[in-house]
Amino acid sequence: MVGIMILAIILAEIAYWLCLFGGMALRYVFRLPKTGYALLVATIPINFVLLIYTFWSIADMRWANFFHGLGAFYAVFAIAFGKDLIQAMDHKWRGTSDVSGKGFDLTRCVIACVITIVILAAMITLTGLAGSFWLIYWIIAVAFIPLFWWAIDKWQQRRKA
Repeated sequence: MVGIMILAIILAEIAYWLCLFGGMALRYVFRLPKTGYALLVATIPINFVLLIYTFWSIADMRWANFFHGLGAFYAVFAIAFGKDLIQAMDHKWRGTSDVSGKGFDLTRCVIACVITIVILAAMITLTGLAGSFWLIYWIIAVAFIPLFWWAIDKWQQRRKA
């Protein structure tokens, strides 16, 4: 079952990037902006499907592995920061020089971490404590992400100054 979860994450990642690059190609190479936009919007449901599959897998197995936590983390952060990635890609494909954006968005990082922790806690209710070692691991890891996010942002600001 671990292999299937890894495969689900890999397939979601491949589908995400195919929709992202395919959407850009349709918009700028083939001059089909509406069709390209539809592919770009499809990146959101891809991550929701991964999240749903992760819950289904946990409910079926009654225990979680490292990749269940990774799937939850990846899906939430891809949804939370997907718009920024799409905008950066859009600037790049248009040839606009400014692709930097706002930099690190700590508030959105904190929100994504809170949502991820809530989802991981919900998964623990499915597995019970006995089967949730890796979910607890991910809760601890995700709880520290905003601190690292903030530190990296400060380091980059000093480097630019």
